[in-house]
Amino acid sequence: MTIDEYRLTMTNEQKNMFSSIENLIKESYPDVSLAFFARQPLFYLKRFETIKPHYRPSVMLAFFKDHVNIFTTKNRDYRDSLAMYQFTDKHTLQIYFDQKLMDETLKHLFIDALEDHHDGGHTDV
Repeated sequence: MTIDEYRLTMTNEQKNMFSSIENLIKESYPDVSLAFFARQPLFYLKRFETIKPHYRPSVMLAFFKDHVNIFTTKNRDYRDSLAMYQFTDKHTLQIYFDQKLMDETLKHLFIDALEDHHDGGHTDV
C-alpha cells in the first residue's frame, strides 16, 4: 500500500490530524521523506536513509478511530511539556482528534526525534 492509498482509507478526522502533523514536520523539514513502514506512515530525513528503519530517527504515526499514536525516541523527554495528552507506559504519545494541537511543542518534539542519531552502528538497510 502507498501513502496515497492509505490516505484514502482514513476518516476525515484522521486525514485532518495527519495533515496537521505533516504540516508541523514540513515547517522544519520541507524535504522530509514519508514512507509506509509496518503499515504506518513514517517520517524521516534522507540523510539517515542508510540506517535500518527500526533504528532510523523518525516519527511514526498509527491512526485509530478517535486518536493517533505518535512513536518517537524523544516522547519521554516531552512528557511534562505535553502533559495535556496521554502517554502509554512505553511512552507512546496519544492525541485524540478533539484535542488542540500544541503546535510549537510538538514541532520541537518532531525536530528532536528526526535529528536523534543514535543508531548504534546499524547502518545497513
